[in-house]
Amino acid sequence: MLEGISFLFFDPLYEQEVIKVKKDYLHIKMVAEEEVVLLRQQLTALREALSRSQSENEKMKSELEKEKWLLKEYEHRASRELKSRQQLDSMKASDMEQLLNDVEEKEQRLHVLSNEFERSSKMAQIHHHKIDKEIKQVRCQLVHERNLKLDAFQRVGELRNQMYDVEAALSQRESAT
Repeated sequence: MLEGISFLFFDPLYEQEVIKVKKDYLHIKMVAEEEVVLLRQQLTALREALSRSQSENEKMKSELEKEKWLLKEYEHRASRELKSRQQLDSMKASDMEQLLNDVEEKEQRLHVLSNEFERSSKMAQIHHHKIDKEIKQVRCQLVHERNLKLDAFQRVGELRNQMYDVEAALSQRESAT
């Protein structure tokens, strides 16, 4: 029986087949190693892209926080100005009541003050409209920036999923080889 087995190992056709199988194995192994190198390069590129996206995301978060703070500061300033104007308007109304008590003596003065009050009121109204318009523009800009950031978050998630898929494929190929 051992002679039959040793005969198989020395058979030239069998040896050629073994050599061919070894060559095929080495070729497959080389191709697999090249694929591993390519996958690792792709993984590195994806990680770099993810890192850049995360960095950009952090920068955008910082800018958004700054914009929020500026908006709050602007709204606070506008509120203070409005209260100040309301106090001024209230004081002017009080002054006008005092002037009405003395109508006969100060009729000319009352007329001048009334005209000034109307101009001031119109200017305040124009200013309020301008402030409202600027606030609306800033809000629209914030909504736009928020949408851009949400898109960036979604893109980061997609890149992460791609990276995990590549890593999974890589680990499957390594475990298969």
